[in-house]
Amino acid sequence: MSPEVTAAIIAASVGVLTLIGTLAAQYFGRRATSRDTQKALDEQREQLNKTLAEQRKQLERTLAEQRTRTLNERFRAAEFADGTVDFDHAKFSGGTVNFRGAGFHGAIVDFGDAEFAGGTVGFSIPRDWSVPPAFPWPDTPPPGVTFGINSPDGP
Repeated sequence: MSPEVTAAIIAASVGVLTLIGTLAAQYFGRRATSRDTQKALDEQREQLNKTLAEQRKQLERTLAEQRTRTLNERFRAAEFADGTVDFDHAKFSGGTVNFRGAGFHGAIVDFGDAEFAGGTVGFSIPRDWSVPPAFPWPDTPPPGVTFGINSPDGP
């Protein structure tokens, strides 16, 4: 065999080995990159889930506070002047509902079978108490129900 043919065979062999080495390096490198990428994605997913859970809790707190504020604004300075307002079967079990500054003068406001358990319901400083609401207790209001200075003869 001539030296040129031998050199060509050696060069071709080195080229094939280089190609095999390159392919192997790409294959194993791609697997490692894929594994690293999956790990990074899993870590990001976990962090995103934590962030979303914290944001969900904050949003729930904010909405609860907003509901309480809305109720308080709705009942604060309300006028119960005529007709019937029925809180029968209402459940006051958490948060605060404030009737401060409300006027009870002419309407029938009935808390007949309302449940007062755990929340605070305030009737402090009503604007008018000439026709007080009807409450379900005979003498002493349950804990959390408060009356103010302008409603001394609360129910």
